[in-house]
Amino acid sequence: MPSKPNSKRKITVLLSALSTTERSKFIQFVNSPYFNTDQTLVALVTYLNKAVLRKVENKLTAKNEIEAYSAMFGNPKSEAQLTNGERAKLNDKFSRLSALGLKFLTHTALDNEAPEKTNLLLRQLHQKKLTSFFETYRRKEQNQLTQKSKDKTYYLQNYQLERSLFEFQFQYDINKLLKTDNLEKVIEALDTYYLIDRILLHLASMALLTNVGTKSYDSKPMEWILGLSEMPQYCDIPSVKLCRTACYMESYKLQSKETPEKDREAQEHYEELVNLLYQYDQEFTRALKETFYTLAINFCAHQTKLQKNDNFQQKGFELYVQLENRGLMSRNNKVSAGRLINGISFACHSGNYDWAETLFEKYIPQIDKQIRRGVSSFIPGQIAFYRSEFELADQLFKETELQPFHRAYSISCKIFRLKCLYEINKYSFGAAKVRFKSEITARRKSKVLSKSDKESQINYIRILSEVYKTRDVLKIETKPKLRKRLDQIEAKLYSFGQVSDILWLEKKIQDLARFITP
Repeated sequence: MPSKPNSKRKITVLLSALSTTERSKFIQFVNSPYFNTDQTLVALVTYLNKAVLRKVENKLTAKNEIEAYSAMFGNPKSEAQLTNGERAKLNDKFSRLSALGLKFLTHTALDNEAPEKTNLLLRQLHQKKLTSFFETYRRKEQNQLTQKSKDKTYYLQNYQLERSLFEFQFQYDINKLLKTDNLEKVIEALDTYYLIDRILLHLASMALLTNVGTKSYDSKPMEWILGLSEMPQYCDIPSVKLCRTACYMESYKLQSKETPEKDREAQEHYEELVNLLYQYDQEFTRALKETFYTLAINFCAHQTKLQKNDNFQQKGFELYVQLENRGLMSRNNKVSAGRLINGISFACHSGNYDWAETLFEKYIPQIDKQIRRGVSSFIPGQIAFYRSEFELADQLFKETELQPFHRAYSISCKIFRLKCLYEINKYSFGAAKVRFKSEITARRKSKVLSKSDKESQINYIRILSEVYKTRDVLKIETKPKLRKRLDQIEAKLYSFGQVSDILWLEKKIQDLARFITP
């Protein structure tokens, strides 16, 4: 079936994903006779780059298709539309150009992915029995590997280098292999890579798919794998220690939902995880550090929903200070909105407002342009709120709500506005409870919140509603009745598993208690 005009083609989607530099290289790629001998494809990619890919939508109109056809084959039979035969020829060329695009991405990946490139080249040298080339290239790669930071990629490349040597000698120099084999090195490198990769996958299942989604996974096999990681030859490898410690932390965190005593063990492994990050900072790659700093920060955020003190607010702030000091806040002059907002949140909760403002000013230019305006009003709103400038905060949150929805700030903005509603105290409970009810309903229906987040935010709104109602009757109820109300609210607060910003709610309850204390 012919494609409809004014639609996105696979090739335009693919090309629009390339940077300007990459697109230029792709045009050179298509021009290379080694990769392509069809000159009509050269004409097509040149036309697409000039006439289509600079538009915002990157869609092909009927006019674009006629122009593309003309660039390749000359003018079509009709100036109004292509015939079925002409459209079939055009579609064929689009498909061929898409195939070249995928081949280009493969070559680009080989240029950038050292382990895969090394493995493929060594295999070719092995098959051609190019002994001197094989030995020289392998030795060079082995020397370069000793200078690299150690994560799973390091151990994968080490395994591939050791395995290639074993296979080469097994086929071409068996006598040398029998005298000095490297089989133990092959197995150790493979096991280390497997351990790290397998534990990282299990961490993903616990930290993301189980917490955020609704899936559950059989954790029994991990007991055997963690046992392997504790064998003498692996237990002290920094990357393995880091992965194993994080795995225990997340595992005990999940178990603490059913067995609260496990929370203490989770906290102990959190402390060990942070110490490992500091101790082996120079040995870990940037990607590995980003992963485990994020896990540690998420653990602090989890604890603040459960704890009755601000200890983990300060710990989370200190982790963000380390992220900033180690240059891990952003990558390629881009920072995620979630990371920046969470960092500001931890700073504000721990009273470090100047640091929060400095971080905001430094990184707001690096936020994606599509959501920058929303983040630019939400973060100053956060800082104003925690500085008790509630009128200003509410105004900034109103501005945020006018921006396009984004999970990083839109949902939290609603929660902050409920707090502002209470602090500004312009509305009676009767007027405010409509807002509380609608916000609870919105969270129940939300498709972007995890089950855990829904629970903690709904519990928060319920307690806030009770606190608001109690403040409304301060002057008309007796002190014994008010005391009973506050005791019931406090009991309900601590009966909930998770509550967003429990420390703020505790403070509001304490403020009300002062009015009725003799």
